[in-house]
Amino acid sequence: MSAIAGAPELYGLFGFPLGHSHSPALFQVFFQEHGLHAEYHLWPNQHPDNWKIWAEEQPRLRGFNVTIPHKVAIMSGLQLSPEAKAIGAVNCVSVQRSADSIWGIGYNTDAVGFRNDLQVWMPQLPSNALILGNGGSARAVSYALSQAKIPHQQVGRIRRNPADLLWHELDAHRLQDVHLIVQTTPLGMWPNSAELPPFNPDWLSPRHAVYDLIYNPAPSLFLSRAAEQGAQVRDGSGMLKQQALASLFIWKPELNQTP
Repeated sequence: MSAIAGAPELYGLFGFPLGHSHSPALFQVFFQEHGLHAEYHLWPNQHPDNWKIWAEEQPRLRGFNVTIPHKVAIMSGLQLSPEAKAIGAVNCVSVQRSADSIWGIGYNTDAVGFRNDLQVWMPQLPSNALILGNGGSARAVSYALSQAKIPHQQVGRIRRNPADLLWHELDAHRLQDVHLIVQTTPLGMWPNSAELPPFNPDWLSPRHAVYDLIYNPAPSLFLSRAAEQGAQVRDGSGMLKQQALASLFIWKPELNQTP
């Protein structure tokens, strides 16, 4: 199937819920900057297996981003890039079409988005880190930290790896030597802005740097509490822009050609 003549190419975001997303406005800026005839839509969907159904109904669709809670579940229906396979999560899909079939290639741009924004914020990278959460976003952050050779642990409801911590195992003593804390759970994201991860902000101090992937609201309640304790803080707005731009370059690789 070919694109409708004269009609804009179509991109979007797949996940549920999507009311918090700033992606359409962000991509519209990218499209204008690069002179692209394209649109970016939101597709709230609770079932990751359904992506081919609506993709078949959208002949102009060239690619889409994936957000919570589908970053892991959607992998089974995709070909995977080496990085997505290593991370174990997908947040970007390139839609491929032939005369009689449709398929997708899954990528992960969260890792490069986090890494690039962390380097902007902390040119002298942290000595170690603690990741709050162990879902798809946490896996990307862990991959980025590993690539940068930054020792780290993850904390969550279950122990996915032997070195992981459980929430109830955290206390002020365990945080004494931690430099960077990365909050990757959706707790505190709009519209549930009053939620907090099961972590006591009173354990924080000026020796800590706290990065929250949430960008709506910015700052999140967790970041506000961290700042009250004197910690350095950064929200997820920069990571959003970096990973979105990386997605655009996957869909339109000709835009990323350097002279």
